[in-house]
Amino acid sequence: NAEYMGTCSNHLTTMTFASLVGACLLVVVAAWGPEGHEATGAIADAFLNANAAKAVSSILNGGTLEKEANWADAVKFQDAYKWSYNLHFIDTASWACKYDPKVDCVNDLCVDAAIQNFTTQVAENHGASYLQSMAEFLGWKFTRSYKPLSPIDAMRFVDHFVGDIHQPMHVSFTSDKGGNDIKGDFSGHHGNLHQVWDSSIIYTRLHTDYKGSAGPWITALVKKAKSDAYKDKVAAWSKCSAASNHGACSAEWAGETAAIACKNGYSNVDGSHIKNNYKLGDEYYKANVDIVEDQIIKGGVRLASILNTIYAEKSVASA
Repeated sequence: NAEYMGTCSNHLTTMTFASLVGACLLVVVAAWGPEGHEATGAIADAFLNANAAKAVSSILNGGTLEKEANWADAVKFQDAYKWSYNLHFIDTASWACKYDPKVDCVNDLCVDAAIQNFTTQVAENHGASYLQSMAEFLGWKFTRSYKPLSPIDAMRFVDHFVGDIHQPMHVSFTSDKGGNDIKGDFSGHHGNLHQVWDSSIIYTRLHTDYKGSAGPWITALVKKAKSDAYKDKVAAWSKCSAASNHGACSAEWAGETAAIACKNGYSNVDGSHIKNNYKLGDEYYKANVDIVEDQIIKGGVRLASILNTIYAEKSVASA
């Protein structure tokens, strides 16, 4: 599931220059893409309780989850953070449509284990990276034995990885590198299936309904998430086992996302499997745009739930 490192396609040339630049960068570094991760962060910001909001602002030096949402993508190619590259996704067996941690997250090298790790770091307000030593880094070996990571980095990783685990092509098939090796056309523009879910559906939504501007779309998603129509959904998405790690039910979330990858990501509207030289268009977009937006909302709600659990716990502990 190595993320696509190709050239920017021309499918967004009618959008604003800034959005086009974001799209070009997207195929190199992103999961949901900058706008998708920012939306996840903005939704989480909107659902934080007072304790959590205060803690987040303090740890992020006055920043927000929305503003810091793309940091983990920006640094994963830097020497100091290359160890984090493979923590953005989960590779599964083809058409398993489920997540098995023992098989799919060997040595804790996946986004589920990363969420557990960095959630613990945030909760303890000190860190634990997978990296024990430079020798282990050079050998690409990882371990559960942690050494400290800064609180701001731990928060940034939780912020980003909770978004990643809700992107269907980030819990998808090893055999095609998470859809990167399945190439074809979406609305007449050439790319790959991973790219469709990273960017193309979102940018089609922005171009179709928001004049290519992400800000109003993010505002609308936050409003939708806070609406009465979503009240029951939000309550259900926020639930997590009492035995979980501070409300981070990431293995369960990965299972949900794997099922969506099969049902929606890898499947045509008629149920047939998408293969190389696919031609997808308006029908596929309309069938999946609400899925994309609900996954982004889920990520935001669940990110807030983790932080609300952590900082509610801290307030009780200090009482």
